[in-house]
Amino acid sequence: MSSDESVEERLGVLCPTCGKSFVTESGMKSHHLQVHEERL
Repeated sequence: MSSDESVEERLGVLCPTCGKSFVTESGMKSHHLQVHEERL
């Protein structure tokens, strides 16, 4: 991993509510709707 990679590139897409990392934005949105019961 190079030092010029952003946090998003290294960790994937983070849930803004709990900080859990997901490979895709759609995966994070699905998690957010199911776990936090709120659409993004």
